[in-house]
Amino acid sequence: MNNKLYRKQVPSTHAMRCFEAAARHLSFTLAAEELNMTQSAVSKQVAMLEYTLKIQLFIRVRQRLQLAPPGQLYFQEVTRILALIEEASLEMLSYDDRADSIRIATHPSFGTNWLIPALQGFRERHQYIELTFQDYVDPSDLGAADIDVAFIHGEGHWENLKTIKLFDEVMVPVCSPDMLERYGSDGIEQLYLEQPLLQCRTRVDAWSEFFDCMDLEHPNGYRGPRFETWSSLMAAAEHDFGVGLVPEFLLQKYLKTGRLVKMSAHKLESAGAYYMAYPEHFAAEPKIMAIADWIQEHLYEKSA
Repeated sequence: MNNKLYRKQVPSTHAMRCFEAAARHLSFTLAAEELNMTQSAVSKQVAMLEYTLKIQLFIRVRQRLQLAPPGQLYFQEVTRILALIEEASLEMLSYDDRADSIRIATHPSFGTNWLIPALQGFRERHQYIELTFQDYVDPSDLGAADIDVAFIHGEGHWENLKTIKLFDEVMVPVCSPDMLERYGSDGIEQLYLEQPLLQCRTRVDAWSEFFDCMDLEHPNGYRGPRFETWSSLMAAAEHDFGVGLVPEFLLQKYLKTGRLVKMSAHKLESAGAYYMAYPEHFAAEPKIMAIADWIQEHLYEKSA
């Protein structure tokens, strides 16, 4: 059985816009004012839509316009469709600029604490390239997410991606200065056992691995308040929510200002590392080569 609509049965975007405005305002008059049309023209478009769909979209309750149950469902879908059309149109309007833009995905904490400082001065050298940032995406979704370059944590082996290793991850235990003072240098193990272990969603095994390295038995290294980002976790540690195990490179500002302190010299060398990754077929694009060269120069300067 073929359930596809014939071309003449597919509603026009004009009719859908009239319906969406009328449904949002629950008024043909207000919809007409918004669309710069007459009330009768809007009403006619909605009537044609109901005829095409063979269903009643609106009802009147005590002389007031209301959406019928099918109309409520259709309103949700039409709103989504019109938003997609608008988004696609805006994307096309900016198409000429996209050839000279780099769409970057990164974890917010990594972007704030490492990537943005690393890219300082990039615009002065490459004035024709615009950088656009968005939150982290899964490496396997780079193409679908319309991303040029991602800065991600992992093992460094992703299908069809070229990578540049930035640095290994080293995690250190931290807490507030007041908390460390209360326990003293001789009470560190007790601190671990008594205070909540702050957890980051992306490193659920970190505390357990850390205690294994310390040869310390802990009743449950997986329990404790859980956070989506390292920034939130560090803020929680600063305000005595518990103790945190945090990538060392993220801590520089906190340690320098005394907002957090290292609890001991123990460290956890994670199995993963941080990488810059981009699709292999982008490798020869000048804009990708520009940012890759910039990042590699930055890494060289840091290691010198």
